[in-house]
Amino acid sequence: PGRNKNQTMVFCGTCGAPLQDGAGFCMQCGTPAGGGGVPPQQQMGPGGWQGGGGGAGAGGLFGMLAGVNKLTIQQQMSLMEAATGTMGCGCCEALNTYKVFDGNTGQPLVFIEEKADLIPRACCAPNHSLLVHFYTTDSRGNKQQPIMTMERPGCPFDKPCVGLAACGECCLQEMTLHEGFVEGDIGSIPKQAVMGSAKVPEMGGFLTPSLEVFDRQGQHLAMVEKSGQCTCLFGGLTEMCCDQPFSVTRKSDGQSIANIIKEKPRGMQNMLQELLSDADTFTLEIIDPSVTPEQKASLLGSLVMLDYMFFERDSDGIKCEGGDPSINFCNFYFMGCIIPCKCEGGGESGEGGGGGGGDGGGF
Repeated sequence: PGRNKNQTMVFCGTCGAPLQDGAGFCMQCGTPAGGGGVPPQQQMGPGGWQGGGGGAGAGGLFGMLAGVNKLTIQQQMSLMEAATGTMGCGCCEALNTYKVFDGNTGQPLVFIEEKADLIPRACCAPNHSLLVHFYTTDSRGNKQQPIMTMERPGCPFDKPCVGLAACGECCLQEMTLHEGFVEGDIGSIPKQAVMGSAKVPEMGGFLTPSLEVFDRQGQHLAMVEKSGQCTCLFGGLTEMCCDQPFSVTRKSDGQSIANIIKEKPRGMQNMLQELLSDADTFTLEIIDPSVTPEQKASLLGSLVMLDYMFFERDSDGIKCEGGDPSINFCNFYFMGCIIPCKCEGGGESGEGGGGGGGDGGGF
């Protein structure tokens, strides 16, 4: 649409945005560039890298998101991970999967699936290196064609100090979004298919959990920050009774463009799931109609990044470690560090006549 042989610049017939040379779809709205080709297919690159797409490609994602202003993201629960996490073992760290729905109609849109090596996932989660693949879905929510990939370098080798104070490059959490299906050595994947990125600012936002979002050119697009009454406190048992909100503001003018909410559980079943596992439900609501589908995709990737950063701690509320109960009331955030505010009970009984009480517990 919009092609004119007498013009050097070609424009999308749907939204009027200029079409990039050789692109088979509009980067803004996802409309196919009528007869101008299709998104590139999978290809092998240096070091065994696979990228550039296949299937629906990023254009398919942009097309789906063009008319959607609210997304519901539901993480799928792993029973084995919930059981081992509650017992304090945490030895079964399952790969995360999510389903994304239109928040207004309930229609399945995207299936999200983590790929990570076993040892880093078991020993370093949730700060481990990983890839997250995004797929289109059928009407039942089953994954179909790949559309984009999130690359997050982390522990133990790519960013060994992730989770500590955000004072240096090796400590700063970040992710890169690639078009289509991408695989390779995390941290070394070529950047020719990048469609966006996000990174924790230096000093980590101090007392406010923060994430900077960038577009495909590396321009600072938006800032995601924890909002509410006390931004430095989140997680733990507060997740049982309070939503965990994040505001998204445009960097250029400071205007609010979207809200991200980690929702509190609704109903007894969801409360038990929240208490025993790290499976969560999020909402991404776009409040600025000028936000493009490509920017929506970047915010969706940023939301998944936030989940790994702040809400993937095994049984973050109540767990039993070594036979002793532990209750985490909330987490305190300071310059990238997450400090549990918890009470641990236990202690050995005293010896001698009539027995005796042990330590009552402590902070």
